[in-house]
Amino acid sequence: MVGLLPKHQSKDLFWWVLLALTSLAIAGIFAILLVLSRAPITEAKLPWPPDFFSKGLVAHVTLSFIVWFLAVFGCMMTSIISQIDNSKGNKNNTTIDIISIFLVSIGTLALLIPPFYGSGEPSLNNYVPVIIDPIYYTGLAIFTVGILSSVVRFLLTFQQINEEMRGEAWLLLSGGILFILGLVAIFISGSNLSLASVDFNFNETLFWGGGHIFQVLNLSLFFSAITILYKLIYRQQLAPTNFFVGMTSILLVIGLINLSLYSIFDFNDPRLPIAFTKMQFALGVPVVVLFSWLGFNIYNNSIPKNSHKFAFLSLSWSLSLFSIGMILALFVDGQDTRTPAHYHAVIGGINVALIGIFYCWIFPLIGKKLKFEKLIKAQIILYSLGQCLFVIGMFITGTAGASRKIMGPGIELDNLFIIIVTMVKDVGGGLAIIGGGLFIFLAFFALFSQTSNSQ
Repeated sequence: MVGLLPKHQSKDLFWWVLLALTSLAIAGIFAILLVLSRAPITEAKLPWPPDFFSKGLVAHVTLSFIVWFLAVFGCMMTSIISQIDNSKGNKNNTTIDIISIFLVSIGTLALLIPPFYGSGEPSLNNYVPVIIDPIYYTGLAIFTVGILSSVVRFLLTFQQINEEMRGEAWLLLSGGILFILGLVAIFISGSNLSLASVDFNFNETLFWGGGHIFQVLNLSLFFSAITILYKLIYRQQLAPTNFFVGMTSILLVIGLINLSLYSIFDFNDPRLPIAFTKMQFALGVPVVVLFSWLGFNIYNNSIPKNSHKFAFLSLSWSLSLFSIGMILALFVDGQDTRTPAHYHAVIGGINVALIGIFYCWIFPLIGKKLKFEKLIKAQIILYSLGQCLFVIGMFITGTAGASRKIMGPGIELDNLFIIIVTMVKDVGGGLAIIGGGLFIFLAFFALFSQTSNSQ
């Protein structure tokens, strides 16, 4: 399934990969800076910009979640388009891809300026946290146009995609349309907020509806990744194309229902944000359908001897973490650390699938051979196990009343059980950080290693 791309096509994919990995690496640097900015010695000795902790937290979340996911989205769209048969002279709109990469890069760079610039108020609102500064909003806009142009390229070439990749292509198609629907939702909110002052409530309302639609996009990205991993493991399609058309339809219906809430409720109706929140339960429908189909096929098929070394490890940990996150979602209330426990598990599950995609699919496409195989296995296990311990500890402390979005444990350490659970959470977080750092190191090492010349 994985063959080396021609040089001119692998070059575009190389830049998408570099962009995705760089965003993750810089997010890691911000995480270190956040710790140093609150550590007793370095907090006093180093000249931190005003309100750096909150601004750095905004930058960290934006880079590690929004930029990372959407850059990988660009990677996957380019990967599939690059495998189109070019025997008839089709250039696959390569120019659009170059423009996309340029705009996304410029937009990302703009997002890095306000945390150090000194002006602008941080807004730790949900989905798309921002720094209230023209440079930051401009960066978001440029970044968005870059991703949108990549989506347009994918839509223009969808009919030419090879049959072998049609299943994943349908899921990514839904992601592209959902991205557009999310932008429409943000535009609707923005048009209703034109006279409002720009503050936390403005940003919370601006991105609330679109953020819920982007959650469905993340699900389509996750589904695409685990579908590819399954194919790499079992050397066969997970399902016929019609199944993926059905999954795409379900995802798009959920996105359209979310968007239609703006026409059902008045914009200032307090029931509108509640309706968006309740729509999250609809995400369980496609998850149950795909996981049931996936489980049935895994149960009835044996793993071939020539299966990819890291695909099954990535898939199994990814499904486990994501499932934990879906279960925890039933108990969240938005006030304590049960909420971040839920989304850290879900995001962790998606991340493990994306890590597997890089190791098993994207790097081979651009001719990069993986080294340090034992270290790669250790990396996947460290990150996944660490995330499991972290979210379980966070959920238990949240049940005991630990507050979210603050520095420290968020709860009084007044009994042995809470102390032990907090330690488990911290150890898990440490393991996940080590695993994430290892991935960045291994991925960059592979990306800049010698390229195979075999076609």
